[in-house]
Amino acid sequence: MRFWGFAGVIAALFPVMATAQALNATSAAKQLFPVKGSTVVVSSSLSARDKQIAQTLVTLLEQQQGEPIYYYFSIAYSPADGWASESLQSANNFHSVAAADAAAMRACDAAKSGGTCTVVARVVPKSYKERDLTMSVAATEDFRRRYRRAGKPKAFAISPGSGAWGIGTSDAGAISDCGVTDCTVVIRD
Repeated sequence: MRFWGFAGVIAALFPVMATAQALNATSAAKQLFPVKGSTVVVSSSLSARDKQIAQTLVTLLEQQQGEPIYYYFSIAYSPADGWASESLQSANNFHSVAAADAAAMRACDAAKSGGTCTVVARVVPKSYKERDLTMSVAATEDFRRRYRRAGKPKAFAISPGSGAWGIGTSDAGAISDCGVTDCTVVIRD
């Protein structure tokens, strides 16, 4: 998980899972989005100018990092503070839109000097629609690369609040590998 403050960039460049039951690997693979292909979704409540700024922020961050921004990623800011303010915050590498939104909003709320924070942009998988199980690109890659090839028994845990994940030969092992207090097993074989 990464949080990014955009105030410096702007100033320089602009004058989980809904089901409680764990899935097996075959069912999980059907739920998860491809790791390649994402899109930026900008809030429809923004003006045309602000939509362009929000879209440009993602492009600038990708250039700064030297790699794409992967889903699930959200940008929030306080319009009362303006774009070039400390309230402009983001959250990256979460397992769902809701988790990325919540993290970006928490960071914005902690940094704002006034007004109300709002989510203005998200990076989501192409053809995104809600599903029972979603995971970050990195976790999805690990599921496909390591988990599917591991022998049984096995379990895959994610942290809905932090974007962490873990794999183990048992529920306890996966939760331990995940390493965060809110980890829960979402895939089990």
